[in-house]
This record gives sequence, structure tokens and C-alpha cells, in this order.
Amino acid sequence: MKTATLCLLVSLSLRAQVPERYLPVVQHYSVEQGLTNRFVRDVFQDSRGFIWLSTHFGLNRFDGHAFTSYTAQSHGLRSNIIACVREDPDGWLWVFQIENAEIYYIQLLNPRTGEVQSVQDHFGGRRLPFE
Repeated sequence: MKTATLCLLVSLSLRAQVPERYLPVVQHYSVEQGLTNRFVRDVFQDSRGFIWLSTHFGLNRFDGHAFTSYTAQSHGLRSNIIACVREDPDGWLWVFQIENAEIYYIQLLNPRTGEVQSVQDHFGGRRLPFE
């Protein structure tokens, strides 16, 4: 009897923890919600959880509620056509920009301050972390 009661309690507790069905919530974002351009080339999530969207008019950071845009006009990016962004071990974002359908320029963005630097300025004559 003790075994049957224990099995029943375990079964009921497990059933209470598992939802009957999972209904995903899908939210659509566009220019009306703050995205700088509707054409998104790449999506990247950084180590702090921010979502970065590379568009044809700048880089957009999404924090789960609102967008912050980084463009040539607002932050000094060399081009507004962003191919992709990746994060290095120090937390800097490498912003790959396009012109004439090929990678044209790479700049580094400090996501904490919004500062944009060229690769040359960032490394200041030090050896690059790759060959």
C-alpha cells in the first residue's frame, strides 16, 4: 500500500510540473517598432543576451523590449549596410560592413559605451588576434 501511495504521489507531482501543451508566443517586429530597415541580413545574440540585427540601414540592438540603432549618422559606422556582427572574447563586437556585394570594412563596437573604432585604432599597432 505504501508503494502504491508513493507511486501515485510521484505521478501526480510530475503531471503537475509538465504543462498540457506548449503554445509559443510569436512577436513580429518591423520598422514601426523601431527596426531601422525591414531587410535583415543576420541575427546574432551576444554574451549578455542582446539580439543584434544587421540590416541595410545600420545595426540594431534588441533588448527584448526596444531597439537601439547604430548607423553611420549616429555612431560613425563607415557604412550602413551591415553583413553581420560577431563578438570577441573581450566583449567587443566586430561589425562587418558591405559595399558592392563584398565585405568592405570592419569596425569594432563597444556595446557598453557605443564607441566605434577601426581595427587599426583598436589594436594600435599590437598584433592582431589572427593571421
